[in-house]
Amino acid sequence: MAQEYTLTAEATMVKIHISGSGHNRENVTWDIPVLPSNAIVVSAKFTGVFNCYYTYANAVRFTVNGGDTYRKTTSITVDFGTSLTNTIVCDAWGSSFAAVGDVWLTGGLYTLTYRIAEAPIVTIDSIDKYRISRILGINECICRFHCDIDIVEWEARATRDGESSGRGIGLLVESGTNLKTGNVGVVSVLDSELSKGDGDYLIRIYAKSNDGVWSG
Repeated sequence: MAQEYTLTAEATMVKIHISGSGHNRENVTWDIPVLPSNAIVVSAKFTGVFNCYYTYANAVRFTVNGGDTYRKTTSITVDFGTSLTNTIVCDAWGSSFAAVGDVWLTGGLYTLTYRIAEAPIVTIDSIDKYRISRILGINECICRFHCDIDIVEWEARATRDGESSGRGIGLLVESGTNLKTGNVGVVSVLDSELSKGDGDYLIRIYAKSNDGVWSG
């Protein structure tokens, strides 16, 4: 499993004063931490204690982000999944025209967990031939490989010795999708596919992870 990293930011809110039954809203805000360009967000959440003061029992009520209604000091967690959000709303009001009280935030914290996008490592397990020709029976080379993580796409490219190489460069001799960790991919290279004439060819396999990153 990829290593995960955690960043935090302080969340703040202006104290809400209630006088009467009217609604009073304030935003809870924070600065989203700066992430590396190749970061994948794993989870994000807000935690904090909304303190409630009132002059008589149940005089003040409040909600956070339109959720449950609270009548006393409450510790609240808001889960954002993998969304990057920098604000939520607290709405407070009095239970009657005579209600007086306050709602304020302490210990507000935004927590962001991320990991770095991974590039697969392709390992060649076996190659049954290093020389092929047009003669039936020896006109095909079979290469087996595996990757260290699940991949969504892979391709095998053939280039002549000394030519430029890389994903998308050279003759496409095989491709596939959705190869899971522990499974074996198979590349079949036919002599007829090597259309640049006789000579030495290099077969390279490139794989793309679930994060969308290709191997080198």
